[in-house]
Amino acid sequence: MPRHRTTVSIVMPIFNGERFLRSSLVSLLAQTFQDFEIICVNDGSTDSSESIITEYAERDSRVKIVNQANGGVASARNAGIENAEGRYLLFCDDDDLFASNMLEAMVGTMERNNADICIPNGYKLDMADNERVVDFNFINTKFLPEKECFSPRDAGKYLLNFPTFFIYKMYRLSFVREHGIFFDARRAEEDALFFTQALLLSERITVAKDRLFYYRVNAGDSVSDLIYQQDILAGYESMLTVKALMMEYGMYEDAAFHQSYVNRALTKTMDYRSRTKNFESLSTLFGKLVLEDGLNDMDLLGHEPDYYYNQQHYQELQALASSEDAEEYLFYLFDTSRNNLVLEKRRNRDLKAKVTEQKKQLAKKTQEYKDFRARAIPINPQLKKVLRKLRHPFSKK
Repeated sequence: MPRHRTTVSIVMPIFNGERFLRSSLVSLLAQTFQDFEIICVNDGSTDSSESIITEYAERDSRVKIVNQANGGVASARNAGIENAEGRYLLFCDDDDLFASNMLEAMVGTMERNNADICIPNGYKLDMADNERVVDFNFINTKFLPEKECFSPRDAGKYLLNFPTFFIYKMYRLSFVREHGIFFDARRAEEDALFFTQALLLSERITVAKDRLFYYRVNAGDSVSDLIYQQDILAGYESMLTVKALMMEYGMYEDAAFHQSYVNRALTKTMDYRSRTKNFESLSTLFGKLVLEDGLNDMDLLGHEPDYYYNQQHYQELQALASSEDAEEYLFYLFDTSRNNLVLEKRRNRDLKAKVTEQKKQLAKKTQEYKDFRARAIPINPQLKKVLRKLRHPFSKK
């Protein structure tokens, strides 16, 4: 009798994840859709992560363990792909939580549309504020085609812009293997590059608009922030890789896809600028983008203002390109931040004044109501019964 093939292979890279690992596994094992395997790739953990996944593997045969020497998250995810046996492939982290119907919703969407990729929405789980759930959009819905299932051509100039997050996607495993898509072993951007390559190669894309995952932020480990600071040029380098892929696939010269690329590259540039935490990292980024002509490498300059989807980013791009050195650009950022603070204080002051005025109006109306009640003519109780009878003639009372 042929062996039943698992529907979903969930790949979870694990490195010293003992703090949240149990809760993540519990939320996966509690899924309403139960035909899946969890491939836990232990990437050389030195804490109790290995004993935790061993405990769950002994309890549930769907939990599979792959142990390897520490090679990084890209290496761990690639090992997961090699060991996957499902029809569909899903990547997740070892510290996040998932809605109980996540797999049911995504598998249903994939099968209903015979899709290559399914992209879900989710929440942020803010650990700095007592696990406050933030209603954050990981999908820019205004950039989505109207079709439930669409092609890259349907998405056109928004192909690279409607997704704002790069993990928790579901892929058809045969599609990933057929095109030889794998994770690039770089310190940052490996997930974005994997997803972008799949997006460019896909023929059928679908979106599950329901919020199906909870992505932890401000968990206190700051590992990702450290990686970005140590590799502040990763965003620039990843966008050059995307450009090369689009040229290889014959997409870069297409006007719609080119506009999508430029806007994605601008968003990525501003994202990495916001991650600079000291003058050294800002100088490194400025040197590559301005002094070494990196902005032109990504074709960010020379377009009309309405070519850009985010006008604030466009204004900052103009300032970045026109600055003679990192110090001048830093002063621009300082002035912009100060002006924004002044505007925010003004908005808060105006809001407080509006609230104060509304309170006065409420107090006035309350007093008017009290005065009206005081002047009202008392009605005889017997007369009340007569009036009620006239309004409700068939009432028993």
